[in-house]
Amino acid sequence: VYQTEFKGLDEPPAVRSDEPGTPFTLTANRIGGLTSGSPVLYRDITVGEVLGWELNQDGQSFIVQIFVRQPYDSFVHDATHFWNASGVAVELGADGVQLHVESLQAVLSGAVAFDTDSEWRGTAKSAQGARFHLYGNEAKANEAGFTHRMPFMTRFTGSVRGLAVGAPVEVYGIRVGTVTGVKLVFDQTGAKTYVEVRYEIQPERILALQDLDPRPPLQVAGDLVRHGLRAQLHTASYVTGQLFVGLDFMPNAPTLEAAQDTDGTIIIPGIAGGLDSLAATMAALSSQVAQIPFAKIGIELETTLQGLSAVVNGPELRQSLTSLAATLKETQTLVQHLDTSATPALKRLPEIAESLQSTIARTAALVQSAETGYGAESQTRRDLDRLILQISDTARSVRLLADFLTQHPEGLIQGRSAKASEK
Repeated sequence: VYQTEFKGLDEPPAVRSDEPGTPFTLTANRIGGLTSGSPVLYRDITVGEVLGWELNQDGQSFIVQIFVRQPYDSFVHDATHFWNASGVAVELGADGVQLHVESLQAVLSGAVAFDTDSEWRGTAKSAQGARFHLYGNEAKANEAGFTHRMPFMTRFTGSVRGLAVGAPVEVYGIRVGTVTGVKLVFDQTGAKTYVEVRYEIQPERILALQDLDPRPPLQVAGDLVRHGLRAQLHTASYVTGQLFVGLDFMPNAPTLEAAQDTDGTIIIPGIAGGLDSLAATMAALSSQVAQIPFAKIGIELETTLQGLSAVVNGPELRQSLTSLAATLKETQTLVQHLDTSATPALKRLPEIAESLQSTIARTAALVQSAETGYGAESQTRRDLDRLILQISDTARSVRLLADFLTQHPEGLIQGRSAKASEK
C-alpha cells in the first residue's frame, strides 16, 4: 500500500522488530530509576532492554515491558525472579551496613536483573508475554523462592526498640524467616499491655518440602516448645541498635504449651533478651549486692582486728616467746654437752665388744682344758658353761648397742623409736 503520511513515535523503539528474542511483562510497586532502554541483566551480562513502563489503572503499581534477546530468553522460567537493580542500594539493618551496586550502567540508567533457582533451571522457558513480579532488591527476590511459609507470633512485654519489619528470624545463627509485623497491643488498665511481633518461618530454609514433618504445624511447634523453644530478641549490631528474633532452646525453661491465635497463627512463648535481659540481670545483681550487710561485716572485722592486735601486742605472747627462746638455748647447750661427753664412749663401744669376744674365746679354751682335767660332768665344768653363756649374751648386747648408736646417735636424747626398732 502506498503511503505518504506517517505518525512518529514519541520515543525511539528500544528493540528492532527483526531482533530475535522474547518480550515479558513485569509488575512493580516502584520503578526507581528505570527508563526505556535500561538494561536487563543476567549474572552481570546485558541480555535485554526495558521497552517502557506505564502506571497501572489502580494507581498503586506499574507495568514494565522488557525484552530478552536470544539465546538468553531460554534462561527465563516460570520460577524466575526479577528485581530492580537500579542505582546504589544502601541497607542499614540487622546484618549491618550493606552496599549493593550492580554495575556502572545500572547506576546511571537503572537496570532489571533476574535469576532462577537451580532446581527450576531444567524446566521449559516461559512463554511470550509471561508476567512476573519485579522485587525491590535481590534479597527480596531470593526470599520469594521459598514458597512455603508458616505464620508465627510472640508477645513481648519489654522494649522492642530496634526491631523492624524485615528483620531476620534465626535458629542457631541460621536465618529461617522474616519479621512481618510489630504492633503494640495497649490495655488502658496497663495489666495486659504487650508488643505483638509476627513473623514467617520458611521451612524450606531448613529442610526440603518432602522431608518436613507431616503432622499439623501446631503439634510440631508444641513438641518444640515443651523441649524449651523460646523466642528471644537479640542485638544484631551495637552500632545501629538493630534487633532480630532468635528461636533458642532453653534447657531449664519451664514446661509450656504452644497456642494458636484465632487466625491460625501459632504463638511461641517469648523471654526477655537483648538489653532488657542485661538490665534485668544487672537489677538482680544489684538487689543481691544491696542485701549484703557491709556495715555489720565492717564492725565485726574491726572487732576481730582489735582482738588480734591485743593478742600480738599482749604480755602473754611476749612471755611465751621469751620462754621459748630460753628453752631453745638450754636444748642447744645440752646437745653440745652430749656431743662432747658421749663421743668418747661411743668410740669405745666397738673396742669393748671386741674385748668381750676375745674373753669368750679364752674362756672356751679354758673350758676345754677343765673338761680334760675335771671331766665333763663336774661342778666346775657346769659353772664355766653358765659363765660362758652370760658373757656371750653380754657381748651380743654390747655389739647391738654399738651398731644402733653408730646408726642412730640421736637415740641417746630421743630414745629408741618404733621405726628404728624395726631395723
